[in-house]
Amino acid sequence: MAVPSVLAIGASHLNAIAAGYERLHAEQDLPLGLTALQLNLPKYNPLIIRKPSCFDVNNALKEDIDRALETSDPVYIVYSLGGNVHNVVGLVQHPVPFDVFLPGEVRRRRISPHTKVVPYAMMEAMFAHRNGGFKIALEVLRGYLKRPSVQILPPPPIASEEHIRRRPGPFKEALEQGKIAPVALRQRLWRTYCNFLRSISEPLDIKCLEPPADAIDQTGCLATAYYGADPTHANTEYGKLVFRQILEECGVA
Repeated sequence: MAVPSVLAIGASHLNAIAAGYERLHAEQDLPLGLTALQLNLPKYNPLIIRKPSCFDVNNALKEDIDRALETSDPVYIVYSLGGNVHNVVGLVQHPVPFDVFLPGEVRRRRISPHTKVVPYAMMEAMFAHRNGGFKIALEVLRGYLKRPSVQILPPPPIASEEHIRRRPGPFKEALEQGKIAPVALRQRLWRTYCNFLRSISEPLDIKCLEPPADAIDQTGCLATAYYGADPTHANTEYGKLVFRQILEECGVA
């Protein structure tokens, strides 16, 4: 009897989940398979195609989705769309230091009395503007893939400035010219961005999967054991935890 599978579609944070699945699969028999489509591949660029009366997703992506549907008939769809805009905006401190407060937060917790407070609604609108393509893609894909679905929320920030400096990844040039933003701000930007992802996923009946509790430290940041190879991504062990969450969502854990 064939093992049921999930189809995962996402950007860079999907790498840890796919690697976590492969590690688990090597360690034990799993009741669920995985087909992962990585949107950062050149053949999927541009992701969104504008047609005379509507938007559509890349033809190569649709072909690969159709192939996955035919060969594995996935029982669940896992999205990991977006996930890094909060780091692009706030990993490196802006020349004009700023802060943002989520609804209900007390303003006396501002990082410094000299920082400019950006209204929460303005920050959320900026995320919506920067991630408009992913929003459209999610809407189109949800209409195309009428199966139970989840959106994976990105991992929380990495607190360690030493790790960020040692493994700057694509932020190398920016970090050479600027300071790392305070971790309190990076946490608030992450939480704001997660709220944005919820706002575009839940109306489509896509459940948002929270980061695994075991991977979060006492301060709300990513636990050291789950740091990836750059300032923003988690590692394979984190991916294993997320895939176990997916198993639970599918009722086969």
